[in-house]
Amino acid sequence: MAVKNGQYDDDYTPSVRMLFDDELKKVKNEELKKLSNHKQTSNT
Repeated sequence: MAVKNGQYDDDYTPSVRMLFDDELKKVKNEELKKLSNHKQTSNT
């Protein structure tokens, strides 16, 4: 069987997760920028 029993019962969580995906990506991008800036300043 390709689909497990109860796999698609939760209709709420995916929609809420979608709302916060952009915020998580923004935080990760900001952290990466801080790390790259720190590396650049420590190399010079």
